[in-house]
Amino acid sequence: MKKKILVISPTPTHPQNAGNRIRIYTLLKSLQKNGFEIHLICEDRELWSDHVYSEKDIRGMLKSWDYFIYVCYSSFSLYTIINNMLLKDSKYKINIHTSQTRSINIFFSFLIKMDYIISSFLKTSGIYINFFTKNISLFLQKHFPKIHKYIRIIRHKDLICKKTPKIAKINCLSPRTEKYIQILKNKFTYDYVLVEYIYTSKALNLFNNKVIKIIDTHDVFSKRNKKYAKLGIKENYYMSSSVAEEEKALKRADIVIAIQDQEKKYFQKHTNARVEVIGHKVKLIKQANKKTLKNRILFVGCINKSNIHGITHFITNIFPKIIKKVPDAKIILVGGICKTIKNSPNIIKLDEIRDLKNIYEEVKVVINPVIVGTGLKIKCIEAIGFSKPLVATKHALEGLYNQKFFNSKKPAFLIANNDKKFAEHIIKLLSDNNYNNYISCNAYKYAVQYNQQIDNQIKKVFQ
Repeated sequence: MKKKILVISPTPTHPQNAGNRIRIYTLLKSLQKNGFEIHLICEDRELWSDHVYSEKDIRGMLKSWDYFIYVCYSSFSLYTIINNMLLKDSKYKINIHTSQTRSINIFFSFLIKMDYIISSFLKTSGIYINFFTKNISLFLQKHFPKIHKYIRIIRHKDLICKKTPKIAKINCLSPRTEKYIQILKNKFTYDYVLVEYIYTSKALNLFNNKVIKIIDTHDVFSKRNKKYAKLGIKENYYMSSSVAEEEKALKRADIVIAIQDQEKKYFQKHTNARVEVIGHKVKLIKQANKKTLKNRILFVGCINKSNIHGITHFITNIFPKIIKKVPDAKIILVGGICKTIKNSPNIIKLDEIRDLKNIYEEVKVVINPVIVGTGLKIKCIEAIGFSKPLVATKHALEGLYNQKFFNSKKPAFLIANNDKKFAEHIIKLLSDNNYNNYISCNAYKYAVQYNQQIDNQIKKVFQ
């Protein structure tokens, strides 16, 4: 009998249009190939993002995983609307033991049950709750814009940071998600429960010691807002936590997964749980030597502050140096980042592309100029897997340049410690095809070893 893993994730695995989604999808697929049965509860906290919605993607998750439930973490679910309009009012928080509060809690419990019944009914009818909820939002926006605006203001007022970045609450798990977890616990016997990110770690408290509890951390979140602030970057509150909150989350787990070695060392100082590293496994595509490639520089990125900061700095301070030496050089931007960059004759915007294989085949160099953020930069290891010469900051390459099999004499990627070096590396890769092919071959060999290391670690953690 297959061992079962219940996965609780705040972000969907489809589409794979952001690094965190690619990471989760790839990890779960690797576990499936190793004989595990994957049950996924997606508590979609990215519902408000424009790039999330697609009925096709919900169906993709249903097809990919052995059991799948989509939980709509939205301003417009029945429960959330009532909760925001009532409990956000401070007068209901003064004394939780009043008859008024108890009545409201009973009413909420009823709403959650109704929400579940409606979701189940819609699912059997071939209509999924995200589709249903989205249309409530669109209907209100079109016919009752004031109500729509009021609900969104209340729902997101804690996300708005006018002065200093706020700290994330680690104990946030919606009642609907808890309800679904309890339903699945009664229906299946799980060997492992895996939560994505520390801020879904409360789900681990719902399981006894017979179940192995694991957090896939993705990043270090404590004091992250201060790192951004030093560079003048304002980041949303949910990107940061206090040290105490992060420790509280880590202590709920039996095993903590770090995405790179530096973060493993950090987590080991803050938890007695076993800490293991599982990086990001990539597709391996060996590039054919092409002498006719145009001088194209690729940057792939979703919309976040570190990407915006990094690519803006590159366009402003580094790219002009490249143009002087290679006048026909152009930058290709792929992903949500396109929406934040001004049009230019030297910049080609392609927005979001589901399959990047053809794009990678047509570029000479891939870049990652980010200088802030934690975790492993998925776009870096992805470029290496495609056998493409990568030029990136040392920060962007954390978790890659310190591997035992990285040979600085035969580099698989090029580290740029300053703007001048960044430009020099790219100019040489654009101008010298032999050197470009040399780095490409090294990248492929590195990716093969990196993937093998990840396979070994997955088997070590999930026995």
